[in-house]
Amino acid sequence: MARIITGLARHRTEIKATYGDKATAQHNQTTVISLDVAGAFDNIGQAVIIKKLYKELYQDPIRHWLKAFILNRSIRVKIKNLVSRDLGVQRGVPQGSALGPILWNYSIEDIRKLAKPSPTLQLLAYADDQTIVSHGNQKPWQTQRLLDQINHYIKSKGLMISREKSELMHIVGPGRRPKDHDLPEYFIAGRGIRQEEHLGILGVPINRFMELRIEEESTSEKLAKTKQLLRFLKIHDIVSNSEEWQLLFESLLKSVLVHNFIPLMATDNKARIWADKNLLHGIMYTLGLPRYVSHNMIQVLYHIETAVEIAQKQLIAGSTNLNAPLS
Repeated sequence: MARIITGLARHRTEIKATYGDKATAQHNQTTVISLDVAGAFDNIGQAVIIKKLYKELYQDPIRHWLKAFILNRSIRVKIKNLVSRDLGVQRGVPQGSALGPILWNYSIEDIRKLAKPSPTLQLLAYADDQTIVSHGNQKPWQTQRLLDQINHYIKSKGLMISREKSELMHIVGPGRRPKDHDLPEYFIAGRGIRQEEHLGILGVPINRFMELRIEEESTSEKLAKTKQLLRFLKIHDIVSNSEEWQLLFESLLKSVLVHNFIPLMATDNKARIWADKNLLHGIMYTLGLPRYVSHNMIQVLYHIETAVEIAQKQLIAGSTNLNAPLS
């Protein structure tokens, strides 16, 4: 996740630095294509996985155990008092197991070889999320060629890319709204991919200016549920001392407001202000504090770090360099 967002955030910084030159700004456009593999975990071909296991683990007896784990599964349907006979599962890997996602990753790990190392064209894969990032002067036909290769590879695994659920977004200089005919189109099996003004990358909602979409409904819902949970703990006196509250604020509130959006916090000042404001309001709501209580006192008492401080620590710890100071 950090690799994807940090790369895009760095590109946004470059766009802002060169936006004064219209021609340069046009070359500094970035295209993000988010591909959806239809029913990925449920539809991966079992024969594909087993063939790969027996080819690459031919000297390791564990291949037999893995084969049994994949094949020896069945399902039944129950409607009231009627129960169907057992039916063997012919496709997919077991979801809800520790091994299922590992087998999925193993079965499609070769997809990374499709994109040669390049600063202008990247394929970023995380589980069943496949994201193409095309920077700057990258020619559209080269991006389309990679897209075609990915589509062919996914089909070879008994899967398909859903054009309806796949999306693309063009990231441009702030304040610049290019005309549709100036932006390249991309296709899956000859059918165009839908262009969006905003996109969710691994659950992080961003717009075409690389700004966090703080009005996203899912983020608001998560925040509201988290605040209600913390308030419940306070009302029923389940948590008493400040050290325990500090741990809960860190693991719950900060996760929803800051940690999930770390790279964007490094470049989006509006998002940082939003995160700090909601973090303090969340703590005050949880503890039932009146509005006139000093925010500085809350920060000192519960060791609350600002979004800027958290982003700086996380980016440094992850050896991530945006080549620009936090603004």
